[in-house]
Amino acid sequence: MSHTEHLRLLDQGITAWNQWRQSSQEIPDLAGAFLHKAFLRQAFLDKANLEQADLTEADLRRAWLRHANLHRIILLKANLNRATLTHSRLQGADLRYSNLRWACLQAADLTQANLAGAELMGADLSEANLEGASLRNCSLIGADLTGACLQGADLTGAELTGAILTGTDLEKWQVKPEEILAILLSQDGKLAQC
Repeated sequence: MSHTEHLRLLDQGITAWNQWRQSSQEIPDLAGAFLHKAFLRQAFLDKANLEQADLTEADLRRAWLRHANLHRIILLKANLNRATLTHSRLQGADLRYSNLRWACLQAADLTQANLAGAELMGADLSEANLEGASLRNCSLIGADLTGACLQGADLTGAELTGAILTGTDLEKWQVKPEEILAILLSQDGKLAQC
């Protein structure tokens, strides 16, 4: 099936799309698609190719994006509340000001992703690769960052109250020393490499 046919299927609505995904082994190719403000709540997009697609302000609440190719995707101000992005590839993705509350990003590759101003309250980022990512002014309240790689990540102004930081690399965070001290005092104080 071609890229155009996949878009046509998606236009038929989430129910039709999910039924097709359940009955077909075909991997959806939506690379470069313009899905600005698309309604994709609970969409089954596992393994889909959405590389460089524009999903600005899209509704992806409770969507399934496991093992999806989301390289350089635009998810600016998108709603990904409780979405599942386990093992997804989000290198260089634009997630600024997106809602990722309670999202599962376990083992996701967010290398060089821009998450500035994103809401990640309660998100599962365990084992995620956030190397070089911008987390400026992010809300990571209660987020699970167990074993996450944060080398070179910019956490300036990030809210980390109650975040689980066990096994993370704090040494190269681009935050002020007093902010790191405050983080260490609120956690178990252990530093580890990625």
